[in-house]
Amino acid sequence: MEYVIGSIQRGNLSHLILKTKGVEHTDFSGRLSLEQRRGNVIIKDTFTIMNKYHSEDGADGLTYDFYYIKDHFKEEDRSEEVRAGLEQQITDLEIDIIEQDQAITDHDIELMELHDTIDGLVG
Repeated sequence: MEYVIGSIQRGNLSHLILKTKGVEHTDFSGRLSLEQRRGNVIIKDTFTIMNKYHSEDGADGLTYDFYYIKDHFKEEDRSEEVRAGLEQQITDLEIDIIEQDQAITDHDIELMELHDTIDGLVG
């Protein structure tokens, strides 16, 4: 089931609504929490169903239900998105460290060669 929360205008009043789309009709009531994923973000919507005001069967073979809702609260869990960003930063830092280690090793070899050259001239 997919869902979206929005608002509609009825006369001078704006109403918060829930629209659902799925393979079978819904029959929600009371306090409800629904979750959906958008990319790496998990969205949890919690609200109270006031009443179902419309249902229909779509030409696409899916069902559509419409509810008036109230007391809507939305939570977004971005931990996966943050984790992916941190993992990329760690990878970038590891590459930087490897490149710096290689630069130090190259520098050490140059110093040793220079030391050998000086020893050969002095020695």
